[in-house]
Amino acid sequence: MTGDGSGFCALPRGRLTTADKGAANNQMEDAIFCALPRGRLTTAPCGMIIPMRQAYFMTSTVNHWISLFHRDELAGIMLEALFFRVKQGQIKINAYVIMPNHTHMIATINDGGKLSDFLRDFHKFTAKRIIGVLEKEDNPALARFTVENRDRKIQIWRKTHSPKQIASWEFFREKLEYIHNNPVTARWRLCDRPEDFAYSSARDYILGQQGALPVEVITPWTPW
Repeated sequence: MTGDGSGFCALPRGRLTTADKGAANNQMEDAIFCALPRGRLTTAPCGMIIPMRQAYFMTSTVNHWISLFHRDELAGIMLEALFFRVKQGQIKINAYVIMPNHTHMIATINDGGKLSDFLRDFHKFTAKRIIGVLEKEDNPALARFTVENRDRKIQIWRKTHSPKQIASWEFFREKLEYIHNNPVTARWRLCDRPEDFAYSSARDYILGQQGALPVEVITPWTPW
């Protein structure tokens, strides 16, 4: 369907016979389908066949579950890294939360991109910046990240990320609620309401206001 609503404007006017309604519905579905980009296909909530995007639920956890992102400076490194990758066209952020010792996000990998490239670049950049801040402070916490690996002596991130592809609205909604409710769980109690947490996309979804990062809000009618 076009942005000016011509997909609907082209439908017959007035009272419709059963045959007219059937033709109108077919015309509407054709108009919507033809306006969608081509690619791998899946089924939408309405039963239409639509393209499948490369959207993934991802978790990044600080090594040994050490809390870092309660500090605005270190949380800011995470925001900067994600913002840069959005501006570079590598990803679209659909949901996120930055917790003290881990992050959850749903991100769409743009056409031509690879999930593995995004994860590598994101973790490499953030680890380097975090290490730089801790070294400058001569922070004793840095010793807790020491490892005996060939390629590094300090490991900020755990190596297991286990991304899961989002293939339906139902799965997306489940993970979205999980992400936004993280700060208000009994374990954390970082705020009273999800939308009150600064480092989360809850504000985008609940209040319709942009938070710390640009977010592509997903609805039941967003092509998957």
